[in-house]
Amino acid sequence: MHTIDTSFCPIHLGQEAYSTLKEHLTKAGYSKLFVLVDKNTNELCLNSFLDKLDSDLKIQSIII
Repeated sequence: MHTIDTSFCPIHLGQEAYSTLKEHLTKAGYSKLFVLVDKNTNELCLNSFLDKLDSDLKIQSIII
């Protein structure tokens, strides 16, 4: 996994980023996840993202 450190937060890239995100969401104890997407991302990418995330959280997409 490649990580870019910014002054605000690290940005993780690559397949391993999904497990890092899932681990963060689990540790944080969130009960729900909102994903902000546009129409194209919703249609073309969101399902793949959610499948790879493989989380038990309630996930709601917000389409703008």
